[in-house]
Amino acid sequence: CGQAHTCIVTRTGELWGCGSNEHGQLGLGDGVARCTTLQPAVRTSEDGAPVEHAACGQHHTVVSSTQGDLWACGNGLVGQLGYGWLDLSAKQLERVDMHQILEEGEMPQGISWHVACGKANTFVLSPQGLLWACGWNNCGQCGVGHRANVLQLERVSLPCFPCAITQVDAGAVHTCLVVNQGGGGSGLWACGYNGHGQRGNADPATWLIPQPFPGLSSVQVASVTCGYEHTCILTADGSLFTCGRNNVGQCANGSTKLREFNLHRIELPPIHNGAAGKQPSAFCTRVVCGNGGNGGHTVVLYSQ
Repeated sequence: CGQAHTCIVTRTGELWGCGSNEHGQLGLGDGVARCTTLQPAVRTSEDGAPVEHAACGQHHTVVSSTQGDLWACGNGLVGQLGYGWLDLSAKQLERVDMHQILEEGEMPQGISWHVACGKANTFVLSPQGLLWACGWNNCGQCGVGHRANVLQLERVSLPCFPCAITQVDAGAVHTCLVVNQGGGGSGLWACGYNGHGQRGNADPATWLIPQPFPGLSSVQVASVTCGYEHTCILTADGSLFTCGRNNVGQCANGSTKLREFNLHRIELPPIHNGAAGKQPSAFCTRVVCGNGGNGGHTVVLYSQ
């Protein structure tokens, strides 16, 4: 989901969307909102290859196909569509040139790309754990070592070897990466803005390249989810940690303190199971975050 639009990939690889469409973010070829029903997007490739992944930014959409193609539509005013030029309203899905990426990563055509979006930037992750980014970068949230907006996909490099990025997620102006460091297991890295503690500390500096997330050196990170300005971290043992903006309680720590600069381990409420009563040892299995500009919200799926 974006700020006001939704995209769904079906089991057969079709892309459907609904909601706001003033920038063409639904890929329907116009700027008319679809407020009541899902609508199929324009085909994403000449040969009709099925869509594999889709991601939504605030006002843009990026999809990858099973043939290794990348397509984007919507607001591209800061380069988040990866076209190489700025486009306020790309009203239908257009192909993103991937030739340079394939050469740089020494990868064959037709590989499966995972895509993720922040508020106004885009991330493309290869099966080998290599990452590229484009779009809004005023706080270094693209992780490419500078603050200029990135109009074409640019490589995100990590100062570690061997390491492979297994997941990426992004908020408004911060980005988090789950990184497999071989024998060291999976850890969390971050870059970008930290005004609300969304990087897990009170460091006021912006990080222009990804750096290790503090306070997690002794745990194995399973996944990360970024809200607008807060971060939720799921560990391999089912524990949930949160930090960042908390003005409406989105960090789930029992308070509405505006900024949570330190990681908090969240105590999950017990599960009631009929006559069996409360069941102990609940563990988190998935976290999703809204990205509303007033703070957002968090939804946690957990089990016993």
